Amino acid sequence: MLLPHGATVLAVDGGRMRLYRNRGQTVEIKLESLHSAELDNPRTHVLDAHPPGRSFESGSPSRSAHEATDRHQQREDRFCRDALDKALAAVGDGGELVLVAPPRVLGDLREYCRHHPAKVTLHEIGKDLTALTPHELGEWLRDYR
Repeated sequence: MLLPHGATVLAVDGGRMRLYRNRGQTVEIKLESLHSAELDNPRTHVLDAHPPGRSFESGSPSRSAHEATDRHQQREDRFCRDALDKALAAVGDGGELVLVAPPRVLGDLREYCRHHPAKVTLHEIGKDLTALTPHELGEWLRDYR
């Protein structure tokens, strides 16, 4: 992949985000770390103090339980959207952003990006590469087709 000088790369999954800027040339990628964060996200049963409620049917004595809210997933989604906001702020209008995320996260962020006012050139890669070092990610992007 050709990555122009000054392009921004965001590698994010549900619990980690890495934000980089290419300080190298188009074919010789050299990623500089701008920001990184990790989410401390306990499981849903730890986050919810109370079980889901129950409802009564009006015509019979039967009851049914409400579906539990997945607070763990909500926190992951919010974390990924906040990471995208940081990346879009770092890019500014008219810049290039390479978004590297697992396919499920990528779909959620694609929908979120439609409603964002920033005008950027967005490239998407559906892989989880948050564990790679900047050098390894740069090499991976260089070889990506």
